[in-house]
Amino acid sequence: MGLTRPQREVLRTPNSLPKRRSYLSSIPSLSLARRSIGVVGRSVGITGRSVGPADSAADSVVDNFNDDDDADKPGIYNDVSLSDVYTLGDLGPYTRIESEDALTGTTVLEFADDNSQTIGSPAGSGLNRYIQKGDIFRIFVQGDSEDPDPGFAFGMGSSLDDRYQIEMEQGNNNLRVAKSTDGAFTELEVESFSPSDNTWYELVVEWHDGSGTEPDNEIVAQIWKVDQNTGERTEGSEEAEVTTNDDDHEDHEGVGIVAGSGGKALYDDYRWLRAV
Repeated sequence: MGLTRPQREVLRTPNSLPKRRSYLSSIPSLSLARRSIGVVGRSVGITGRSVGPADSAADSVVDNFNDDDDADKPGIYNDVSLSDVYTLGDLGPYTRIESEDALTGTTVLEFADDNSQTIGSPAGSGLNRYIQKGDIFRIFVQGDSEDPDPGFAFGMGSSLDDRYQIEMEQGNNNLRVAKSTDGAFTELEVESFSPSDNTWYELVVEWHDGSGTEPDNEIVAQIWKVDQNTGERTEGSEEAEVTTNDDDHEDHEGVGIVAGSGGKALYDDYRWLRAV
């Protein structure tokens, strides 16, 4: 299901809740290399395992777009094609390619097309991990000067008609949270910032279930400019943050990849970080 830019001029739904500083943004010195988790089912603490581009914990990877046998990488997609796990949307514009820009391994996912396109993997479709309410997760994205508006989807149901999505809107200089419910697309919240072309950013989402510091169904999205070789954040590198609250897709666990407009975009290391 692709959306042209005119179709994406949708009515903004103001967030009635005050913006809160999230758990991640409350730690100014946080970097991917410093961040650590211990994984036991869904019980997590901030000790034990380093989480970053070099991490090989297969249980935290949603999709790192690698497909080789290197023992230092999760290697969970060896000999698996994109169509085996992304069963929704047109896969034609998406390709796993070798790239010297890769932050994990040697391959990234590339989008190249003149039109927008979202692909999806409903829960149980073969990815190593899916995302549910109560999770904090991220992906690395970059886009060229054609403004492909890269991002990712979560809370996806059995079709592309039901999902949340986060986009780095290069053309409009925004970080945007939106949703599709029964095919009706609604913008939930936006925050202005000025992304650079061909530069890695980390999109991070906290999807709250009420058990942590934020209310149930609170969605906090952040975008960070990162080191272009290591993927690490640095102090003060948060570019924008938006907060909204919505429960339309709270029971869905599917995920996806988003290109909100035409151009060329790269994606790397879609990963679960920790529970809220």
